[in-house]
Amino acid sequence: KQLNKLIDVIKVQDLSEEGYVDRELMLVKIAQQPPVKQKIDELMKQYRIRIIEETAKFITLECVESRENTKKLFGALTQMGIHEIAQTGAVALSKKE
Repeated sequence: KQLNKLIDVIKVQDLSEEGYVDRELMLVKIAQQPPVKQKIDELMKQYRIRIIEETAKFITLECVESRENTKKLFGALTQMGIHEIAQTGAVALSKKE
């Protein structure tokens, strides 16, 4: 039923030749451990990350970043041991007026 609700693509615009702002959303679940919490605090200073849920076993993070920064952040989080991840594709808007 949900597929029937999809709207047809009307226009596609290539923004690679001009300035643009892009963002991706990434939700990440990581096992709760003291060293992980400390590393997350460090990453929060560098990236747009926030803790959206914290349980005795897991920390769930929300990250809204540019595609480039999302890739870097994914590398850092992989070293901490990602339990579960969900990521959107990039959305973008042109900077020109």
